[in-house]
Amino acid sequence: MQCSYRDGNLALDSDYWIVGDSSYIMLDLPGEHPDGAPERLEGGLDSSGRHGFSVEKISDEAQPPPV
Repeated sequence: MQCSYRDGNLALDSDYWIVGDSSYIMLDLPGEHPDGAPERLEGGLDSSGRHGFSVEKISDEAQPPPV
């Protein structure tokens, strides 16, 4: 996934699978920082609000995988 900043919000955009097969799908994940917490991103997968996600940064030392 790639992270971008659009329309005042962060978005995790699908890019490529490290390991996957044809039965997998990718979703773009638009989100925002709840309560101004820059280490956390929350959002929804659709407008119903029933399908959401939350991710949190736990380390400054994470390295991207080799391409």
